[in-house]
Amino acid sequence: MAEASSSSRPEPKTLVEDSSEDELTKQTSSTNSRRHSHYDTQRTGRPVSGSSQLSAKSKGKRASYQQPPDFPSLDEVAGQGQPEESDDPYSLEQARRVQISPKAGLEAKTLARRSQLAEKRLSQTEAKVPAKQELDPPASSSGNAQQKALLKDPEEGDADDESSGAASPYVSRRPEDYLHAKDRDPPPAVPRWLTEMYTISYLILFSILGTLARLGLQWLTFYPGAPIVTPLVWANMLGCILMGFLIEDQTLFQNHVLGDASTYEKPGHMTELDAVHKAEGLKRKKTIPLYIGLTVGFCGSLTSFSSFARDFFLALSNDLPTPIDHPADLASTSPTTSSTVPRHRGYSFEAWAAVVLFTIALALGGLMVGAHLAHFLGPITPRLSIRMTRRFLNPFMLVLGWGSWLGAVFLAIWPPDRPNGPSSRGSWANETWRGQVLFALVFAPVGCLLRFYASIKLNPLVSSFPLGTFAVNMLGTAVEGMCYDIQHVGVGIMGRIGGGRVGCQVLQGVQDGFCGCLTTVSTWAAEIHGLRRKHGYAYAVASILGALCLMVIIMGSILKAEETALSTELHILQKLAAIQSDQIGNTHIRHLMDHFSIQGPNGRHKCLVTEVAGPSIKSLYNDPEHEYNAGARRLRANIAHNISMQIVQAVDFLHSHRMCHGDLTLSNVLLKIKSIDAWTEAEVYDRLGESSTQKLVTDSGTNPDHSAPRYVVEPARRLDAKYLTERALLVDFGQAFSFDKLPQAKDIGIPVMYCAPEIIFESKYTPASEIWSLACALFEVRAGNSPFSSLMGGNDEIVIQMVQMKGRLPDRWWRAWDKRSVWFQENGKPLANDSLTAVEVPMQEAIEEIGCYDQDAAMFGTEVSLLEPKDMKVPSDEAENMRDLLEGMLRWEPDDRMSVTQVLQHRWISGYDCTHGSTQPETLGTGSR
Repeated sequence: MAEASSSSRPEPKTLVEDSSEDELTKQTSSTNSRRHSHYDTQRTGRPVSGSSQLSAKSKGKRASYQQPPDFPSLDEVAGQGQPEESDDPYSLEQARRVQISPKAGLEAKTLARRSQLAEKRLSQTEAKVPAKQELDPPASSSGNAQQKALLKDPEEGDADDESSGAASPYVSRRPEDYLHAKDRDPPPAVPRWLTEMYTISYLILFSILGTLARLGLQWLTFYPGAPIVTPLVWANMLGCILMGFLIEDQTLFQNHVLGDASTYEKPGHMTELDAVHKAEGLKRKKTIPLYIGLTVGFCGSLTSFSSFARDFFLALSNDLPTPIDHPADLASTSPTTSSTVPRHRGYSFEAWAAVVLFTIALALGGLMVGAHLAHFLGPITPRLSIRMTRRFLNPFMLVLGWGSWLGAVFLAIWPPDRPNGPSSRGSWANETWRGQVLFALVFAPVGCLLRFYASIKLNPLVSSFPLGTFAVNMLGTAVEGMCYDIQHVGVGIMGRIGGGRVGCQVLQGVQDGFCGCLTTVSTWAAEIHGLRRKHGYAYAVASILGALCLMVIIMGSILKAEETALSTELHILQKLAAIQSDQIGNTHIRHLMDHFSIQGPNGRHKCLVTEVAGPSIKSLYNDPEHEYNAGARRLRANIAHNISMQIVQAVDFLHSHRMCHGDLTLSNVLLKIKSIDAWTEAEVYDRLGESSTQKLVTDSGTNPDHSAPRYVVEPARRLDAKYLTERALLVDFGQAFSFDKLPQAKDIGIPVMYCAPEIIFESKYTPASEIWSLACALFEVRAGNSPFSSLMGGNDEIVIQMVQMKGRLPDRWWRAWDKRSVWFQENGKPLANDSLTAVEVPMQEAIEEIGCYDQDAAMFGTEVSLLEPKDMKVPSDEAENMRDLLEGMLRWEPDDRMSVTQVLQHRWISGYDCTHGSTQPETLGTGSR
């Protein structure tokens, strides 16, 4: 409202008095009638009739009504933030056109009906002015006192008069005011460029102060148990209170507007002449550099529309940081300010509506409170001296404003908490000043100045819709969303989140400084209040919906992509937890206990709370003290059979509910721990070891950047086998998917040694592909190594081993494999090559080799009762059943493979008799040969 005023814009409403359309029409029509009537009184000594005024206004034929060109009208001078040059800006006809406001809704019929009443009142109050030209006006008349003050001291004019050379409004001129400029001494004028420099300096300083105040209020009002979880709302409310006070105040800038002889008018019923003076005074206030600095600079920067838009979008997406209410009640989940709990989408809409309505209500309420404070404190509010402002304050701002900005730039380059700085806290990794405030102060004046000039240029274009304020609010919201996105994704060839520590600090400075000062809630609220009711509602709704659409487009995608994997796992686990089933496979699925989110240097991370489990089968096969040797360590036959059956039961449970695991490997099959819930704290430390940390260092010896953790935690000690059970647990559902929504090629993350041929050649993962992975896992459980292994991690190595075991690929894959001629003949037989040799290794031969590479039992340590002794071969009957099962699961065509139900019913799974070993039902460490 205070950022850009134009003569084409409607008069602002009074915030306290009645602002109805009829009252505004009455005041405006009376004002026009009074001005023309008084001008004729000055010329002829008698009032001119209302009909004559109307005729002159509508037809423009009376030459005597042309104002002398040396004296500009008040509407043209005070209606612009900065005076502009034109060929003939001072004609009365042009002034009349400017005074006609679309909002006032003046019509010729209304003017004619009310002009006579205005003529009667003005003739009584102003017709005596020509008769007293030789005498000083009496001090008892407030209007004449203003004339005397303006004529007595030319320097007592307002800032706009000084910068543009405008004369006093002709409603209060004395006859000598109509002399040509060359016949009297012109008032001293401040150059236009200097006035603009004053304005810019005020904007720079107050934008910095407003940004500091906003950030400080956010930090002060975000505390544990805070009833209002969006701290920005208090800064927005305070900015609106100050804006309402400055708009309604009639005392602080009274000397600049009406002269020193004016006195404060107590609130009450306003006469038409009072309304004229008030409207003209508000126009004059809008051109004062200090007033612009306070309203546009401080109030506009103290409030932020872009941060408001970010908060209501995060509330909608259930990602809004909130204070912890009662951390002791949730100590087990270690809640943080970014912890969230799942909720229905209807509640998310309620959260969005709460943030929007609460902010708008407090902003408009703050505007009214500020207006009432202005009237209440009016009698004791000091008046700023024009001489002090012009001769001291304005020049001082040139130094202070620009100096403050340069100081912020220098502090950002050399922050006080840098290494060896006055507030150093060690390395650069501990430097936080720039991210918290310094970069924000660097970017704040840029946003404020852009908002000021955009409002001046665009707001007058549409009288019923402040286009300039709307444009900067939308632009700032878009930039805010983009900066938020960049802060949460990898940037550059190193993939650092937000570009590293400095990059994240710069992005935060752009959000808090540039976007925070480019957008404003105080001006937005004042414009909503000042527009007609329907226009105000349309303007508010358009701003809210426009910002919401921008945030959904810009921030919605990154929030979805950021948590895709964990959100997928969370979604799958929540669906599994909701299934009421007595299937045995449900007990072999790791279930979700709780989940929350934390904010770290690399963005937001979702954390899942599940039951504690022991080591994976894969880790048991890897000797921690010796070089890995495939097949050297494997579970005892009876344990391997039980684990295999439980894995198949878990997969059967998933497939029966139309879900695939997507990453079925032995790394994701864990062993449960026996009675861990009954362990005391001392037993936990005794069996798993004391937790210890180590400082993170780089290979070069330099300190890691902001994106790296400050320390690493050593893993728990390898648990003794006597604390493990033979119950398997299938974990890690980050790659899981539904039968109805198969994953895309880029989303397939299963290791290549478990990949079915259609995944390698067609990037296609189906439920049948998981049967292939299940076969590889079952073979590895029994043999200690996978049927297909890759030393270099390439697809060709796996395909070679597939052809060696199963023969020629189907034609569509065989022709697509460009390396086939290096290893095989066209019939799929290996080539006789001295350097590159491929041999046939059928499934039966692979099973017979199990046990040929066993490690000596003396190297098993505490796991001796868990692992198969050396040279224990697979019995022939079991080998035959195992071969039959695996060949049915590893068929080339997906449609030809066995289903998981058929696998579960196979005799190797359901009918195997463990005759060469036994264990206790729940404990592995007590088994004996």
